[in-house]
Amino acid sequence: MVRWSGLILPILVIIGFILGLVALGFGGNFAINLVQKSRLEARIQIQENLIDQYRTDVDYRNTRIEEYLSLLTKSQEDLLRSRYLLDEATNELENQKNMYQNISNDLSGIKLQLNEEKDQVNSLTENANQSAISLKQFSTIQGMSLPLNQDRLLLIELRKDLPDTRDSANLYLTQLKELGVESDPSLGPKVDRIIRLLPTYFDWYEQEYPSLGEAMEAYVNSGAVDFDTAYRDFEKDALHVVIKRLDALIYQLD
Repeated sequence: MVRWSGLILPILVIIGFILGLVALGFGGNFAINLVQKSRLEARIQIQENLIDQYRTDVDYRNTRIEEYLSLLTKSQEDLLRSRYLLDEATNELENQKNMYQNISNDLSGIKLQLNEEKDQVNSLTENANQSAISLKQFSTIQGMSLPLNQDRLLLIELRKDLPDTRDSANLYLTQLKELGVESDPSLGPKVDRIIRLLPTYFDWYEQEYPSLGEAMEAYVNSGAVDFDTAYRDFEKDALHVVIKRLDALIYQLD
């Protein structure tokens, strides 16, 4: 009994030591595990942050890819439109080329026709040169057509009788003066003299006389005869103007 009691204490010390070592080992492992756990959680957090960053980057890249795809689609549409416009331009150019060829052919025909017409023009020019004198005469005669027409109107007016009333006669002489001046300005003063003598003529013409002799005497003494004289002189001068113009026309015709 004494021996076993002496051994128990050392055995207990050994067992306690062993248990201390075991406890120390478990404690160390637990601390290590806690450290490792913290590190692992930190790594996991870092990985999650990286994953979030990658996701954000992926979303950004997806957005950019969609933009690039949209631009690519638009570029393809623009390319198709450009090809369409190019085809249209090519067709238009081909049409222009064909039209140019047709115009070139037409120009060749026109050039040939112009040469023929040039020959005709030369022939006509020669004929025109030969007819120059006749044409000059015709131009002169044509230039006389207006004065001759004025002469015709003046002669028509001279064939009319003098109106029986003072106002009508004055209007007639005024128109006669206009026609006379248009035919030859020198006839204007002659009609003015007739118009000045018109009141004297009608003063005699509107009176009543007992006999023809007294009427004739008053006709001479009153100055009414001067009206008739001036009127007859005007008729002669007007006829002289017309005859001179007709003589000039006959000369041109010869």
